[in-house]
Amino acid sequence: MKHLRYFLFLSFSICSMFTCSMFAQAQSADSVRKQNWRHAPAKLQADWDSLKTLLTETHTDLRAYVSEAELEFLYERVERAIEDSMTSKTFFKLVNPIFIALKDVHSRIWLPRLYNDYAMQGGYYLPINVRFLAEKTYIFFDRDSLIPKGSELLTINGFSADFIRDSLAGQTYTDGDNRGTRLRLLEESFYTQLPLFFRIDSLNLLRIIRPGQTNDTVIQVKGIQRLPTGPPPSKRKRVRPPKPDWQKTFDFQYLAGDSVGLMKINSFSRGSYARYTRFLRKSFKALNQQETPYLVIDLRGNKGGYISRGPILMNYLTDKEYLYVANSIVKASPGFRNKIKENFFWPGLSIPLLAPVLSDELVSGWKNPTGVLDTVAWEPIKPRGKRKRYQGEIFLLTDGLSISNSSLVRSAFSQYKMGLVVGLPCGGSANGTFGNSIDFQLPHTGLAGRLSTMRINSFEADYAYDPQPMEPDYRVPYLLPDLLDDTDTQVQFILELIRNRR
Repeated sequence: MKHLRYFLFLSFSICSMFTCSMFAQAQSADSVRKQNWRHAPAKLQADWDSLKTLLTETHTDLRAYVSEAELEFLYERVERAIEDSMTSKTFFKLVNPIFIALKDVHSRIWLPRLYNDYAMQGGYYLPINVRFLAEKTYIFFDRDSLIPKGSELLTINGFSADFIRDSLAGQTYTDGDNRGTRLRLLEESFYTQLPLFFRIDSLNLLRIIRPGQTNDTVIQVKGIQRLPTGPPPSKRKRVRPPKPDWQKTFDFQYLAGDSVGLMKINSFSRGSYARYTRFLRKSFKALNQQETPYLVIDLRGNKGGYISRGPILMNYLTDKEYLYVANSIVKASPGFRNKIKENFFWPGLSIPLLAPVLSDELVSGWKNPTGVLDTVAWEPIKPRGKRKRYQGEIFLLTDGLSISNSSLVRSAFSQYKMGLVVGLPCGGSANGTFGNSIDFQLPHTGLAGRLSTMRINSFEADYAYDPQPMEPDYRVPYLLPDLLDDTDTQVQFILELIRNRR
């Protein structure tokens, strides 16, 4: 079976949502401030030429969601602006709208800290974390503990919170048109994105409404600097990162007097393949032995990972043959081949020898000339034997951070009527997603990013790119009182559904 080839190819992530990392380098404050952060037009032109080539050679379909006229307008806007010198931050703000227009969460660009003139010259950041709920902005953390958790944010230095939210959401990525995903991702990047577009000072005025009150009040919040200090890398003591706790990635427990099983999968990339399959095997064995009538599979916050892990899960949920996805459209490019070289020893020899057990997508990306598009049809997948399959009623939990491979699980789950979906629309468009991103970095401005090399279509013979996400069967938003009380709104909704059926 074709899907078994994916199980043998776990080191190569075809469909995943990666967190963009920042580069850091120790420098003295004086040396940083003396640097000339502006790039000459010739260097900007070189980076722009490199970026245009990368976009054209790498992305499966630049015009999936953006018209030729709109894309040309965005290109011309960059070309007119780079006639003058500018900083990396300004160049980032100039080219980012192109990546936003692609509406592909796997294709993005960011400003590494080492090239961020604002941060490196001592620019201020606002040390707060926010949540966006029901078109309002709430503060959930501030560094100096001046603001009660759950206070509504009205303004920052005179700018309304609504204007700030909508402006920054327009600079945030998602598949298709998915405001919920944009806002959830913006919650994670609010701290770093805010000062790139709005002035933050050493002392900032925030107008808020405290929980339980109706009158607003003004709070002074100190800005903080992120200028790198400390010894050079060669003098630093090496600190090994802690080993990941796989139990935080996979978790299983019983609810409601053991009548409901709750299976939490936080990621399809973290945790080893062996731990993942063992977790599923043990969990479903326990469910079947106890004849548990209800199962909740929680993919909220799961930003994707190895595409093979989706079918492994779904094989326990259905008694019918199914297509996990209909097809993959692969684009051969230098970046794709370089990624293969990083994952395979001597690929010119090993790829042909291992071709029978490797994914067709990988083989296609290696052997085809640059620019060639190849459509790879998936074969139907047979479920597990009856004794291992789960026989009860299933609920799938999703939210705006259920991205990439999680959205493929959600699509197949509904297409084959495996159960009910509860929560919020996931982070993929209705009929598929992009994936298999390659990394790049521009030589002069230092902007780094990723570009997808593959389009994955959920439905057979469906090549239209629907920009809208799939609605859950029951839309259940997050509620502020529940978040403050650590109550799981969506799980409680499912438990109430079950109680009403008895």
